[in-house]
This record gives sequence, structure tokens and C-alpha cells, in this order.
Amino acid sequence: MLTWVFGDVKDLIVEKHTVDVAKGFLELSQARVNWFLSINEDYLPESAKLQGKNV
Repeated sequence: MLTWVFGDVKDLIVEKHTVDVAKGFLELSQARVNWFLSINEDYLPESAKLQGKNV
């Protein structure tokens, strides 16, 4: 969907890739996107941890 809205991919850089974390940069024709995906609860904000939102 991003390519439909913001155009073709110019560059894709994966900065980190482990079992529980992926991070990188995506450059499209009309947008630049820093992305971060994780299933590690250590990356949750403190407010979410205090409310038990780790599921």
C-alpha cells in the first residue's frame, strides 16, 4: 500500500535484524520511512508496561 500511495521503492536498508527485532529505512519516490518492528516487550513505553499492556 505504501508504494501505491508514495511511489516506487528507491532504497531499502535493514539496519538491524535479530530474532525479535527488525529495524530499517525505506525510501520511496515521495516519502522516507524509518521503520521498527519488535515482539520484545523491553521496547514498550514505560506507560504501557505499568498498565500491563504487554500482550
